[in-house]
Parts: sequence; structure tokens; C-alpha cells
Amino acid sequence: MYVLQCAGGYPIPLTSGGDAYEVRKEIMGVCATATSTAAASQLTLIDDYGKVKTDENIDVTLVDLKGVANVDGNISVMFPEPVKTRKGIAVSAATNLVQGSILVYCR
Repeated sequence: MYVLQCAGGYPIPLTSGGDAYEVRKEIMGVCATATSTAAASQLTLIDDYGKVKTDENIDVTLVDLKGVANVDGNISVMFPEPVKTRKGIAVSAATNLVQGSILVYCR
């Protein structure tokens, strides 16, 4: 398990996948740091296959993390089983999070 990284070795929070060489990812966990612990924080990631929708025309939510004010400095989750994506992920909501602190662990 590793943090998704670019060719330079820096962590990348998001990816839209590639057409020829990279089709699917398995997400093992997600972690993000709150900007201020005095306010609530939220991170919502959706499956991004050119705006994948279900039959009811609703976004396919992969993870929805919420942090409580004055309690959580970091919000994170490690899944017991990998979550498979179709082609990549996109952020639907990012509230009160440090820019660049969203880490997606995948294999």
C-alpha cells in the first residue's frame, strides 16, 4: 500500500486515470488534515468515469468523511477491503481541509 504519487515522488490526491495504461485503482484508505479544529470538516470522494451516474442519476459516492469541531484534527479511514474505482476519483466536497493534505492510499 502506498500514497498515490506523481513521477517526481510527490503525493497526488486525485487522478482521472489513463486510457491506455491505467484503468482501475483499488483504494485502501483516505486521510486529510483539518485547517482549523474549531470548525467541522468534510471530505467526499466520488467515482469519476466522466461523471458516472447510477440509474437514478445520483453521483456514486466512494467515501464521505466528516470531522467533528474541537475534536478531529485529521479525518481518515482505512477500509477492511479495497474499494475499486472504475477509472479514477474526484472530490465532491472538501470543507475546512489543508490544501494538498488529502492522501489516497491505493494499490
